[in-house]
Formats: sequence, C-alpha cells, structure tokens
Amino acid sequence: MLPSYSFEKNNNKRAGVEGFLSNALRDYCIAKLSAGHPQRRWLELTQIYTYIGSDHVGRIYSGQKSDFVTLLKNFIADNDQDAPALVAHYSLLFDTQGKMSRRELIHQCASLLADIKQANPANFPDLFKIAKYTKSTQNLARLADGDTTAEYWGDHWRGDYGDEMTADSQDWKPYPHTIRLTWKKEQKIPCLNEFTRWFFNEAQSYSCVPPEDKIKEAQAAILFNSKGSFRAVPPDEWLAQFSNSIAMTTWVAGQSLYEHNATLGLPIQYPFNGKEEQASYQRQINYTANGLKFWLERVDSEQQLNQLENSVSQFIFSLTERAFIEIVSDQQYTALQKQLAECVEKAGQRIGRQRQSNQLQRYIPWQTLTREQAERQHGNELFNFIRYIFERGFFEQQLTIAEANANSGKFNPADWWKLLRSEDMHRAFTQSELAEFYLKFKTQTFEKLDSGDFNSKEFGFLYEQALTLLHGGRYLEAEAMLEKIQHAPVTDLNRGYTNNLVKANAAFCRAQIHRMNRRFPEAVQQAQLALQLSNNETIPLIKKRYDEKLTNGDMDLGVSGDLARQSVRLLKDLRFDPQRANLPEQVRVISVPTPNMDNPELRIFYRVPSAADGDQPRRVLVLGAGSNAENLSYLRLDSAWAKFADAHNLVVVMPQFKTSSWAWQKNDTYSYYIAAQVWSGQALLDGLAQINQQCAIQKEQLLFYTYASGSGFPLRFARWRPDLVAAVAVGRPSNLGCPRLAEPGLRPFSALKKVAFHISASEFDDDCRYNHMDRYATAVHFATLLQAADVQVEWKNYPDLTPPTVLELEQDAREFLARQLKP
Repeated sequence: MLPSYSFEKNNNKRAGVEGFLSNALRDYCIAKLSAGHPQRRWLELTQIYTYIGSDHVGRIYSGQKSDFVTLLKNFIADNDQDAPALVAHYSLLFDTQGKMSRRELIHQCASLLADIKQANPANFPDLFKIAKYTKSTQNLARLADGDTTAEYWGDHWRGDYGDEMTADSQDWKPYPHTIRLTWKKEQKIPCLNEFTRWFFNEAQSYSCVPPEDKIKEAQAAILFNSKGSFRAVPPDEWLAQFSNSIAMTTWVAGQSLYEHNATLGLPIQYPFNGKEEQASYQRQINYTANGLKFWLERVDSEQQLNQLENSVSQFIFSLTERAFIEIVSDQQYTALQKQLAECVEKAGQRIGRQRQSNQLQRYIPWQTLTREQAERQHGNELFNFIRYIFERGFFEQQLTIAEANANSGKFNPADWWKLLRSEDMHRAFTQSELAEFYLKFKTQTFEKLDSGDFNSKEFGFLYEQALTLLHGGRYLEAEAMLEKIQHAPVTDLNRGYTNNLVKANAAFCRAQIHRMNRRFPEAVQQAQLALQLSNNETIPLIKKRYDEKLTNGDMDLGVSGDLARQSVRLLKDLRFDPQRANLPEQVRVISVPTPNMDNPELRIFYRVPSAADGDQPRRVLVLGAGSNAENLSYLRLDSAWAKFADAHNLVVVMPQFKTSSWAWQKNDTYSYYIAAQVWSGQALLDGLAQINQQCAIQKEQLLFYTYASGSGFPLRFARWRPDLVAAVAVGRPSNLGCPRLAEPGLRPFSALKKVAFHISASEFDDDCRYNHMDRYATAVHFATLLQAADVQVEWKNYPDLTPPTVLELEQDAREFLARQLKP
C-alpha cells in the first residue's frame, strides 16, 4: 500500500496527522512490502533521513540512537546501484566531505557522477538535482585543492548528461545542498526537499575575492558543510586557519553568534570551562569585526556592499542579544558599531553608492540602535530571542493608516485583523497594547458577530481577537465577545467543524474568566459545556494564535493537552474543597491569589515534620511537581521525601501549578509559571508567609528539588531571589528549564555564589525534543555558565546506555541536599 499523500508534510511535523503520515504510516508500509519491492527502498531511505543532522526525529519515535552516516553506509551496501542508493551516496558525500582528503572527495564525486550517468532519469526525475549537487561538490573540492579553473563562483553549471537533464527550467545555484526525501501527492516517486547548509553569497557579489583566496574560501565551505545544521560555531583553530575569510566572517556574523542566543543550537566548545567558553565568544566577536572591516575596504560594487552590510547588521543585532550582556561591554558595543558604520559609509562613498530613502523602516537601523532600545523591546520577552529590533513607529504608522481608512467608511475588519495578528506586531507590542488596538473597532466586530455574516476563516479571526483581549487582561471585553461568539448565528458561510471548535474553546475561556472573578457556578457551567462540545476529546485547545497561513479556518493547534482534558482538570479544580480533601497524614493546603489566568488561586500543599521541635523555625524544602502534576505521593508518610524531611526536621512545600496556555511575555495573563520573576515566585513567598502563621518556618535558606519540566521554576527563583536560596537540585532539566540567558528580573550568574547547585543529566537525553535543542547539552551549557561565575555546582552524569530512573535522580538529590544541611 502506498498512499497518495505526502509522507513528509509541513517540515516533518512529529504529531497529529502529519506525524502519522511522516512516520507511522511509512513504517507500516515498510513492514508490509516485500524486500524486493521497488518502492520499499525509497521508504527505507526516508526512514533513515529521520536521523539526519540535528533534527533527527527518528530517535524520538524509535527510542534508538542511530548514526546517520552509518545508516547510509549500510543502506548502500545492501544495493549500491539502484536510484535510492545514488541519493544515499550523495548524502553520504555531503555529510563526510570535510572528513576526507580533497583528492578522495574529488574521486568519489567522479565515481558517483559516472553511476548517475548510467541511471535512467525516468525512474527518478530528481536524478538531475543529484547530478547538479554532486558536480557542485566536486567543483568545490577541486577549487579547495588548488584548481582555480573549477570556478565555483562562476556561471550556473549545466552539466553534460543529456537533454532530459538540462531541460529543467529552474536556475540551479552552483553549490551543494543537504537533502531530504518527500512523497508528493499522486506520485509514487519521492522528490528532493533540499536546503543549503553552507550559505555563501551569490557568485557575482564577491568578485573582489582574489583567485588565490577563493581556494581557502572553498576549503572553509567544505568544513562548514560537514559540520551539520544548527551547530554553526566554528572551532578556534578554524578562526586561526582562515584569517579574514569572507565565508567564515559572514558565517559567524549570520549564524554562529545568533546560535549563542537562539534555540537552534548550543555552541559549547569548552564544557565545564566557563571562562574559556566566554573567551571563545569574544574571539568570534573580534574575528567577525576584523573580517567585516577587512572586506568593507575591498568591495567594488553596490551589490557586494549591500550584502556585506547585511552581515554587519546581523553582527550588531546579535551583540544586543542577552547571551552577550555579560560578555560585551556597552563601551565595546558602541565602539564596534561606530567603527563599522564608518567603514560602510566610506565604502559607499568609494563606489558611489546611492543613499537610501529616509522613509520609516520596519527595523531600527543598526547604525543607531542602542542597547537601551534593544533592552526595552527585550524587556517583555522572557525567553524568545529577537533577531531584529522593531521600529514601533513603523507599525503605529500602519495602524494609523488602517484606522483612517476605517473612519472614512472603508473599514474592512479582515484587513485590521491581519495587521494586528502579524508576528512582527506581536514582537513590537505587548498583549495589553494589542488588546487596546483590537478594541478600537469593537462595535464593528460585535455587529459582525450578531449578523452571522462571516465565514469560517473570519470566525477564526474573531475568536483570535477575543483571545488577545483575554491575554491582554481585558476580561470584561473578552467575556462579552466570547459570549457573542458562543451565540453567533450558524449560517451556510460558517457552519461545520471550525464553528464548533471555536465555540467549544470560547466556553472554556469563559469558564476561566468566571473562575478568576470567583463566579464559580457559572465557571462550572461553562467548563461542562466545553467538555460537552469537545466531542469525546476530538477538539483541541486553541492556545493562542492562528497559523500565519490561515486558510478556511485552519489553526495552529499547538496544545498543552486537548480541550476535554483541560476542561476536566478545570472542573476538578473548581470542585476542590480543602475541608473535605483526602490528604496524606500531616499534609495541609493553602490557597494564594495570583494574577495568572491559569492559577487565580494557587494551591500549595505542605507537610509538617512529625517530630516536635518547639517554636524553633524549621527549614523549608520546596518540591516541584511540574505543570498540571500533583504528585501528592511525595508527601505520604512512607515516601522517601517525607522520611528525608522528618530526618532533617524540614517542612516540605509543594505548589500545584496549572497550565492550559502559556506565554513567554511578562505582561501576558497566561505568563508561564516557570518564570518565577513574574508572578509565581511572589506567589510562593506569599504562601510561605501563610504557612508561617501555622508553623514557624525559615523564609530564607530555602532548598529546592524538581525533575524535568518542573526545573524551570526553582532555577529561575534562585536567579530572581538568590538571597533566599541555599541549594537547588534538578534532575534531567528541560530545555526551557535552564535559564541560560539573561531575562528581565533575573540576577546575573555572578549573584549566585552563595547558592549550591546539583544538576544530574543523562546522555540519553541528547536528542532534539524542542526546537533542535539537545536536552543534555542544554544542562551542560547551564552548568558551564554557573562554573564561569564561580558558583558551586555539582554535576552528575548518567551514561547514554543507562538512562536513570526518577528514583535514582531523587536519591542523588537527597544526598546533595543532606550535605547542604550539615553545619
């Protein structure tokens, strides 16, 4: 059986229908097809591609750690002459080109080209691409080996493989690509889905590179190609080997420095040697600045200057990112900015460059961007990186134009919604500001809802407006709009799945608003309605925004649980009665009011040790249960943690954080609980004050332990209030859990010298579970940053072959905490 739909859809998504088509269905077909079936080899090859580079979803699905190169070699060994083997040969060459001699690379490319020439393109139309990319790799190797006749930056290569291969109308770029395979609709043959790993600029843009220097540039490109995607940081020896390389300079400016701050990779060159790691950052900065100055003096065309200035702007914007706050001083930043601005200006004068328009731009110009301006925009973002600093005036201008059109009788709500929902708008403004913009035309949108004159796509826009009002804290207006959404007329324009989906989510949001306002009977009624409409868990929870390619009501259904599950959880919370709760012995519960929509009454359980100790205040151990997890078993009399607490006379405190929708913005009403500096940290302190009224506790010298996704809260609490924390132990911390970068409200690592840390991590977690970030590597990087600031940190490593159990991690943590309790 071969389906007529794509195996790989929307960038190889791992969940839902896309995940099923990309993985489970493919593997099922492999199991059903005979070993000699002509299509099975293609399916087996697509399976191998799930282990490529830093985006290997194969391990996540299979639990197996497999090397992409080894899998390719074994696949080729099974049959080295069929079309799938030719594709595998090319991928193997691409990923290993920097690990063999240039002569060997040239020879292997020639051998592959000979095999491709013998193949029948009718069996694989994209064979032409493989020939192109193989020839490009060979030309690159020849140039790197000193053959300047192999003009790698010359005209597009046309090849000599017959009319059937050169008739393609596409204008191929003369550089290799890393590839994947995708199965197109109504086609039984896979097509290539390629992307460039090494991104050297257009050939004509760098005619200023002398022939002898192009040899070194090609050598650098070969190394880059073998390095792998999203691991762009070059080793220090590359910087020394390729001084003033334009390829290396633009690589570091455009990708390497970016990765220090982004989620796409962890540039750890010196694990557990934090000072040397930071020194390597500085070496990259110095190298890039010198390389940009060097080439700005040599550009000889406006196109060259424009492309090189793009690298300059990327470099300057990177230095405003949080990863460099403690690396690059304000004085160094200003000096580099001024020097490069002067170099660009002089280059423009030399080549007669036309001055650009003074029209207001989308981004603040790099020449005038101050760190204060960058910090103001970073200030509301708790985690997400910002590659460019937006010029708010530009968006205010767009809003003014749209508002003027509306007031002149030309109002089109869809235009207004599309403007407000853009990603740039969500970067440039806070949720409360966006809510205010939406309210400018509340009357018109309410009238549209009442009339029923909207299609499914517009119904999605209307719900998004209500959701923005909710995230922006405009509860009355949000509740009114959600109610209208629930009662909006069903017409031929909007009936169907989207209508029910939106109305079910509207009921859930209304339940949350009623709970926030302590209107509990109404909250229960709406939560029950959401559960009823969820139709046996088939309706997902819409967390925040629609997909940017919204068509016919399609939505970005990123969820933290389906709607039915969230509705049941909410009903359980609403019906909880602390007076009647069946709690473990010696366990009590308090409630703390918070401004968070998911936790308007944060429930905190605590356990008092059994041994009497008079009025002497007891130390506090905070256990993190993670989001939506109770784990009250930790507080039972026979649990290891209860016994540990009794042995050391500790009061155990366990907050019960709930999450339906989370946001990484300070002013968002759904701000994620692990951001202790926003609301959850103060909620814990308020809870400790309540507990202190029941039993005397020390509200400082706090101890923390948590596991996996719960690690973010204690680690950020320690960076928020290090004066109150004695020790933090975390087991297998999550990618989001480790606050590696500066965040608004957090103290620098240097302020944590009186806090002891214990981090246990497993090499088994060195996969790509979130935005290409390796969980194990994230923990290594965090420990390295602590070590750089002379903070006491204990590291426990579990080998890849022996993934630890939770019980092992907890025993490690208790032994560490016991050492901190000794006089």
